[in-house]
Formats: sequence, structure tokens, C-alpha cells
Amino acid sequence: MKAYVETLIGKIVVAQSFLDLEVIIVDGDSTDSTASILHWHIEKYSNVIVMHQSNGRNAEARNTGITHARGNYVSFMDSEDLLHPDMIANVPKRICSKSIKMPRCSI
Repeated sequence: MKAYVETLIGKIVVAQSFLDLEVIIVDGDSTDSTASILHWHIEKYSNVIVMHQSNGRNAEARNTGITHARGNYVSFMDSEDLLHPDMIANVPKRICSKSIKMPRCSI
């Protein structure tokens, strides 16, 4: 699980070209070392926020993230998702330039 969590955070935090990124991770009461790994990332990256909640469905975790988000845009990432290093930087530019209300990204 440690490698999985670190890889996922690396996809989001380290690899993105957009620097003003708020990352909210909702931990559903993990029973392994996930919580300590997440808290290590909080100390290393000032833009990472970790929330803990009782184990629930993805929708509940996403709603928790939305409630605490402070930015203008919200995006969700699941474990199997791939993220191009410029995606977070490019999507808002396209939204503004083409008056898109809800973008959808795919590969």
C-alpha cells in the first residue's frame, strides 16, 4: 500500500506543472500505514491536505473534498487514473478561452 499511495501522490503533487494546486486527500480510516505516509506528505508539501472520515463510499469522500476545497476548480482522481503533467495547468486555460462549463478529460 505504501508504494501505491506514494505513486498516487507523486502523480498529483510532484509531476504537475501547475504550482498553485491544492490537493485534498480523504482517507477512509485506513488500517495500514497509509495515514502515516499521508501525514509525511503534509509535512513535505504545503499544498497537501489530508482529511480522515469513517470508511464510506467514493461519493462521500468526494463531497468531503468539495466541502473543504478553496480553489475555483475541482477535479477528482481515482487510483487507476493517469494524469498528464500539464493537465491541471491546461484545463482552466481551455475553460476560460472556450467558455466551457464542465470539461471532460480522457486519453
